[in-house]
Amino acid sequence: MHASKSKIKYICLSDLHLGSHSALLTDTPATDGTSGNGTSAGPLRDAFSAALIKTLETFDPAPQPEELPFVVLLGDIFDLSLGTPKSSIQTFGAFLDSLMNAGAGDAFGPFIFLPGNHDHELWTVTRFQDMIGASEADDNYVHTTPAFADPQTQPVAALMDRILTDKGFKPATTFYPNMGLRSDDNKRMVVLHHGHFVESMYRVMSTLTSLLNGSPNISFGAETLERLNSSWIDFIWSTDGDNGELGTDITRAFHALMTGRQDLRFDHRLAHILAEKLAAGLPLPHTAKARTWTENAARAFVDSTLGNFSQMERFSYHETLGADSLAGLKTYISDTVQRQISDELPGAEVEDLTFIFGHTHKPFETRVTVPGFATPPAIYNTGGWDMDTPMFGTRLGGAAVFIDEDLNVASLRVCDVPQQADDAAPSKVRVVTADGTPDKNPLAQGLQRAVSANQGLWDAFSAKAAEAYRVKQAYIMEQHQTGNDRENETGGTS
Repeated sequence: MHASKSKIKYICLSDLHLGSHSALLTDTPATDGTSGNGTSAGPLRDAFSAALIKTLETFDPAPQPEELPFVVLLGDIFDLSLGTPKSSIQTFGAFLDSLMNAGAGDAFGPFIFLPGNHDHELWTVTRFQDMIGASEADDNYVHTTPAFADPQTQPVAALMDRILTDKGFKPATTFYPNMGLRSDDNKRMVVLHHGHFVESMYRVMSTLTSLLNGSPNISFGAETLERLNSSWIDFIWSTDGDNGELGTDITRAFHALMTGRQDLRFDHRLAHILAEKLAAGLPLPHTAKARTWTENAARAFVDSTLGNFSQMERFSYHETLGADSLAGLKTYISDTVQRQISDELPGAEVEDLTFIFGHTHKPFETRVTVPGFATPPAIYNTGGWDMDTPMFGTRLGGAAVFIDEDLNVASLRVCDVPQQADDAAPSKVRVVTADGTPDKNPLAQGLQRAVSANQGLWDAFSAKAAEAYRVKQAYIMEQHQTGNDRENETGGTS
């Protein structure tokens, strides 16, 4: 006898990094860079699309046409720092074609986009577009959206909406930085966020502001946090793919870091790129003295704000969440999220909070003790679809997180990086919950039944995902060798 049935209302995907050549769903160019054929990600896209859509069709009860689930794109769908806008848009289009061919037009409802750090520029564009016709007193000039609003009342995600509707999908609206779901009595809530504000790297300007004010423990609401850091996020993380040679330069430097070369050299390379931007954007004389000034200023800025770039959570491959990021997660929930709940829903007393984020590329499900919450919030990470390192045996992997109409949450862990290069057994797709008791979660139970009914399709996807990881490993290692050869020829770091 089955438990009560659950209706899927939201499907969450994040960190596809479409356009970046290290991303699983992006075509891989020829590794020698000059000849031969690259590897198409088309078979992997098709295998995932077929398995996902068939699972939705098999789910009992199947979504009805008038209540198809929202698709939540939880940030870093495009990679606008390591991929060009053109390649990101084209790859997203190819992914949508694959989904549509599998029947997603009859399975997906409207889309909701929560930008991440690598596609943050799209939020800036949407926010500016939403200013049209507003007066100085209007809220259109704010840097964030309300979290608990009706999705249909939110700003249209300009570029995302155009691509989706051109491909035959339903429209897309935007939340930023948080999207909230709540029960009628406000006691049960789910909050979604890409995850970048969990890391200190993306709070550099608000941290600097706190230090300059002599109050290092200032608590920031979502609006202030975004207002202080938005330009920084766009500047470093969301526009390099559109910067021609500079974009190529930072991609090479990033590949050097991915392959384990000296971290300090990457910081210096990043400072050099920053100096190039400063020189291009400031009215400075074209003299050696001016160039030295910009180089020194840029290096001082990188050293004082970023420190060691490789300490980012994304590069901590063998632990699910580092101590600094765990502390940042707790602070973001207890300060920023709690403040937004209090501001938008005065008097709400949350008894059960679920927080869903991506960004780290390492999926996990657990509960974490957070100040201000009697019951430890359930935490779900959606992982990522990117090969961040040529190492196998890491915590990298991808997941799709599902939410039902009663705010039950379950994670479909779809792929994990192989444990070793010759691993002949791809990771199995599995359903996981934060409490570790999927048998007590009606959504997890229904999802597991639907996955089991389509095990053949998921096994086919798993095999292709394992092969895609190996292809990306070969590509990254080839880029590493190319970088070494270039350095040997030039004596430089590019």
